Amino acid sequence: MDFPSHNARWQLRLINTIGVENVSETSIATRERAFLDTLYVNADYQFDNLRSLNWEKVFEIFPIFHNQRMVKKVISLYKKMNDQTL
Repeated sequence: MDFPSHNARWQLRLINTIGVENVSETSIATRERAFLDTLYVNADYQFDNLRSLNWEKVFEIFPIFHNQRMVKKVISLYKKMNDQTL
């Protein structure tokens, strides 16, 4: 059985339009999609402020990545952000 290469999987995510808005023939990632794309490429990226994210949208989008590392990281960042706002 052949599995798609890492590059092919990344290309499939690029064409997935969840979290992407089309404005005047230009595709623009929502902040939630941009956040997840950044985590996918750089797991150790440090974010200054995550309060502006719509976390319902984050949890709606992130399954397209099929990545357990990201699941753990997103949940960890969500919990950390919530602990800071209490």
